[in-house]
Amino acid sequence: MKILKQLLIDHLQRQGIAPDHVSSFLKALRSLIQTNPGIEPAIVNQKLCQLGWDEVSIDYHFLQMALACLEDDFKNNEAPNAEQNINSSF
Repeated sequence: MKILKQLLIDHLQRQGIAPDHVSSFLKALRSLIQTNPGIEPAIVNQKLCQLGWDEVSIDYHFLQMALACLEDDFKNNEAPNAEQNINSSF
């Protein structure tokens, strides 16, 4: 799963998100997905623009990767003594 998370981060940086803003962007994306798990990429993009993330465009594949990472983090956090890492906030 670490490779998938790194792919997400690399994709964001290629779209212009500065490395020090990736965490903030991922928190915003996480919030949108948790609020509406079945959200469509077009709606995600619209809401992200409203939050000031104009430079990023989310497609179906990116959204599916993000969902997989969120599910993995949720499962890991449910396990006893789950170890936290830098990307677990995503």
